[in-house]
Amino acid sequence: MNNVWKKPANTYESSAKVVDGNLIISMPDAVNPVVWRMELGSIKASALEVRSQGESGQHMLFLKTPKGDVHDIAPFANRELAVQALMRVSHALQGAHGNMSAAPVAIAAQEVPSSPAFGKSGGSGYKWLLALGGLFVVIILFAYLGSLTPTTGSQGNAAGVQTDKEAGTPQSADELLRGF
Repeated sequence: MNNVWKKPANTYESSAKVVDGNLIISMPDAVNPVVWRMELGSIKASALEVRSQGESGQHMLFLKTPKGDVHDIAPFANRELAVQALMRVSHALQGAHGNMSAAPVAIAAQEVPSSPAFGKSGGSGYKWLLALGGLFVVIILFAYLGSLTPTTGSQGNAAGVQTDKEAGTPQSADELLRGF
């Protein structure tokens, strides 16, 4: 009696997910099983539809574009399976969130880092700390260089020339240059 309530192990069902702006549909229960992917950012408007395929009893799930193009996705043995796949796509699209815009081809081909190299990020406090540290180093450097200025005394003047006059007495430029 338990076997009546359990599904057979070899039955598969269609599934749909939106991953990174792409609609991915897996349809193992189609007549021709297929996995189908569509980039949502590149499609402005489109419609998924189920249509009967004539007297064979099969139903086709297909995509219609605004230009009138029709793209077959997968044929199903009966209408119920096709509608079930359509509803799974509908639920996946309803659950999708975020920006679905298409990425440029050059960026999509490479791995995109998780945080930008430049621009606004959480590290602005670090920049200020680094700037204040640099300013502190410059102030210390000027203070040190200011303490190294030569003093004039009885041994000579700023140019290192011996003079007979005492420090602090005025002298002319001619007298100063005579020592050179």
